[in-house]
Amino acid sequence: MPYLKPDPENINSKLNFFNRSSLQPIEKMITPPFLQPDDTVGLIAPAYRIEPAQWEPVVPLLQSWGLRIEIGNSLRLQDRVFAGSDL
Repeated sequence: MPYLKPDPENINSKLNFFNRSSLQPIEKMITPPFLQPDDTVGLIAPAYRIEPAQWEPVVPLLQSWGLRIEIGNSLRLQDRVFAGSDL
């Protein structure tokens, strides 16, 4: 299945973004550049809480690749099963 983007000719495309009939195929996928040594990688938990045992082993691996690591506050937050609250 091709990647899809909103059809600018369809005024309702923003309102019906998830309606596939208002979407057109994207000809070329935009890809970011590869990570390079000294690039910074941020680790976050945007929704579900991640236990430290799940993400802590990743830090030395990423550092061994020459990447800098920033640990987001959300990795240490907890609100039931979530990484912090919306408040």
